[in-house]
Amino acid sequence: MVKVESHLAGFGSYEPNQAMVARLRSAMESGLRVTGADASFYMHELSESTLMGRGFAYEVAHPAALAKYGVSPYSVYHPEVIAKYSQEFGTPWRDFWGMGG
Repeated sequence: MVKVESHLAGFGSYEPNQAMVARLRSAMESGLRVTGADASFYMHELSESTLMGRGFAYEVAHPAALAKYGVSPYSVYHPEVIAKYSQEFGTPWRDFWGMGG
């Protein structure tokens, strides 16, 4: 978790990321299995961090991390986070999760 948080800190404060980290921390502290968007977010950020640590630019690391796990770019934020920060997420995110307009 520390590696993911350190990686995200490099991008500055972004409330949807902070909300996803809070979800992960809560699940881990409760001993819950991390699945769905939470797992997608965690694995994506961890992989992206590793790639950037190896010298890849964000523009290369970001899509490569998505491709590594075969996930949609719209899958890495939980619907609760998308709803809470709706101004940050367009129609594709809501459509992906079946959230409507």
